Amino acid sequence: MKRIRKNAYTDFSTNPETHKFVWTYQLSKKSTEKQILSTISYIKYAYRISKANKKFLTNKKFLLKALKINGAILNYLEPRFRVDKEMVMAALYNDPVKIKGLGPHMFWDSIDDKLKEDEDVLLAACINDSAIEYIPSRLLNNRKFILKCAKINGSILKYIDKKFCDDEEIVTAGVKENGFCLEHVSERLRNNKKISLIAISRFGHGFEYISEELKSDKKIIIKCLKKSDDSFQYLNEKDRDDDYFASLACFHNGYAIQFASERIKDNKKIALYAINSNPFSYSYLSKRLKKDKEIIKAYKISKKKEQIRWKKK
Repeated sequence: MKRIRKNAYTDFSTNPETHKFVWTYQLSKKSTEKQILSTISYIKYAYRISKANKKFLTNKKFLLKALKINGAILNYLEPRFRVDKEMVMAALYNDPVKIKGLGPHMFWDSIDDKLKEDEDVLLAACINDSAIEYIPSRLLNNRKFILKCAKINGSILKYIDKKFCDDEEIVTAGVKENGFCLEHVSERLRNNKKISLIAISRFGHGFEYISEELKSDKKIIIKCLKKSDDSFQYLNEKDRDDDYFASLACFHNGYAIQFASERIKDNKKIALYAINSNPFSYSYLSKRLKKDKEIIKAYKISKKKEQIRWKKK
């Protein structure tokens, strides 16, 4: 059995240091179960399963396991498996370390037409944003279905009728799952403090869409900045000149200093926070600090650490 090479197959949006590498093979009737599963875990090699021994291609228990690794192999299975709801649901299985780029769009045409209308199948597919377009219009006007979908993927708020974007229960479910979806909410609910707090509660996402009044609430600002630096750029001019707010943001990611006031960019203590977390923030510092010996030293050390980190990838 010819062993080809190692390939990274985990989702590259996750931590690169946890990527798994697997061997891929030119599959044949002599291939073992381990070799087959290892090969199909690389997205573009789903087709190779068709070369495997028939005992594997007719074994439902094995195929269910294989489909959970790479749903795209559904394209190469016998027609009887494409009308099997359990098999289709396995293909739609959402694993946090699934192959990068894998989604329902890669095998949707192979699914039986009746199953494409099945609510369970559609809800399983909707975990992936690209699959929302497969939802028939009758269900996009079905409040009960929309609520279920919003709990799974808040992005549904982009595709539904405006009347549902003013539905407090649906909106709450959607922004709880994805704070950024606050963008698609009605103005009335966007100004609702309870809903805004739910949206930003996990990662601070959606801060840019909350009301100006809430953006000036110091407790809310601190809560968001402790989770992410993203919200710093959406603060008003006065708050972007606040030492504490700037320190919190730059501690997470020095890049945030680019949105700070000129006074903050000339603050040595905050500048060191910024450089230690992100060496590229150096370019946003004041001319005075760019010449400071301690700043330059910190920049070189931080840059070297960054280079070592990228080499490990």
